[in-house]
Amino acid sequence: IFLFQFFYLFEKPNSSRLPSDPTSLHNIASGHNQYEKVIQAVGKILEPYDTDGIIQTYGFGGKWNGQVSHCHPLTPSSAGVQGVLNVYRETLQNVTLFGPTNLESIVQMASRSAGANQSQQNQKYTVLLILTDGVITDMEKTIAAIIEGSSQPLSIIIVGVGLADFTDMNRLDSDDKLLSINGLTAKRDIVQFVPFRDFQQLPVEALAKHTLAEIPSQFLAHMKSVGFVPNPPKPKAK
Repeated sequence: IFLFQFFYLFEKPNSSRLPSDPTSLHNIASGHNQYEKVIQAVGKILEPYDTDGIIQTYGFGGKWNGQVSHCHPLTPSSAGVQGVLNVYRETLQNVTLFGPTNLESIVQMASRSAGANQSQQNQKYTVLLILTDGVITDMEKTIAAIIEGSSQPLSIIIVGVGLADFTDMNRLDSDDKLLSINGLTAKRDIVQFVPFRDFQQLPVEALAKHTLAEIPSQFLAHMKSVGFVPNPPKPKAK
């Protein structure tokens, strides 16, 4: 599942910029912007593992038909990474950038989708990619949603674009200590946070490698926790 954020959250109240503004992170006049570079770098690695080639695409932090949404389906489905890029550019023409940066609804949606119809014979794993240029404004609710989702076949990748102060985002990437809040503790670490600016001058492969580094261990940890083992390969069609 790929998700985009259509919102700018900076300290100055007049800093939200339209995609047509050359200083906007969503500006595409001079080629691929940071959002698109992340989609391509991460997507080209994950796409071959997607069995049906369909990527669900959502937007958050925007107004659609005058209504603010933090989990808005942009299209029923997108055919591969190029389809996601196409939907992203089309949506920029039809959405009003808005805030705040709330992730609870998105994480809850992905968790429900990931956990639906799971069995030994019907195994699946969901990777949720969130692209954001703002710091989370519903941190405690998001942490609670991540803890709830930690028992599901789900990994969450958050890539911060732009120059915002993402210090608090590292709270979600619990490499040293499992997330906990209000007496609840995550079953496992499912979040990887990466600031894009740390890799902006490096080859895209470096970004993809760091972003996806924890997916294999997170996948194996979940399958072990629920007792799933690999199914026999399907017979080849004659």
